[in-house]
Amino acid sequence: MPEDADDPAVQAMRAALAQAAQEAVERTAEALAYTKEFDALWKEHVNTPRASNWYTSIKTLHSKGLPIEEMADSVMVTGAAAVVPGRKFAYFCGVANTKLRAIEARAKEIAEEGDGMQIPPAGCDEYGSLQ
Repeated sequence: MPEDADDPAVQAMRAALAQAAQEAVERTAEALAYTKEFDALWKEHVNTPRASNWYTSIKTLHSKGLPIEEMADSVMVTGAAAVVPGRKFAYFCGVANTKLRAIEARAKEIAEEGDGMQIPPAGCDEYGSLQ
């Protein structure tokens, strides 16, 4: 049975698919820019072979929320470290993951402190009142 183009449910699904596809494109473009930045920094400051799965590793760091500045600093630390060239990428991953753990620990502190930065429940305004 062909879809009814005038059916509101079909139109809603098409719109939702278009939005989801656009969000996927934006996520991919952001991850690609992040990995390209890593690649350029690595070649400039470290310039040793990376693990064959480097691209996936860098995308994982990005998806876990490592800011690009922290990733860049991790590359710089790695480049300056007295590490056997074949272990540089593993060293980089250790530095970057340490930074991620520090960010996660700080986020936990912030959440526990409250700091007046509580996020209102969905459907509420900034004061917690239902909209």
